[in-house]
Amino acid sequence: MTIQVRTNNLNKLGIKSSIFQVKPKDKIDLLRMNIEILIKSGKIEEAQASINKLIGDLQDSNMEDEILILNSELALKEENLKKAVNLLKVIFYMINILIFYI
Repeated sequence: MTIQVRTNNLNKLGIKSSIFQVKPKDKIDLLRMNIEILIKSGKIEEAQASINKLIGDLQDSNMEDEILILNSELALKEENLKKAVNLLKVIFYMINILIFYI
């Protein structure tokens, strides 16, 4: 993944390039932080679209819990308490399964 940054901001920092390589784990962290910012700023539709993108990017990973937590935060922001609690119950269930197999 490459990220492009406005060059005027980079020039202030003394950086010449506007393209950076990002590791897959860092990409996930950046997407997660972006979603958290969107949720906190009330941009619900954009947050949901970003969550859907994150789901697509994480299809072959073991980070389903991250998605569930973000979705529960989004549900709370939408004042959908029932959905938020149900999503958190899924996480609790997943944790119990992991504990059982350890």
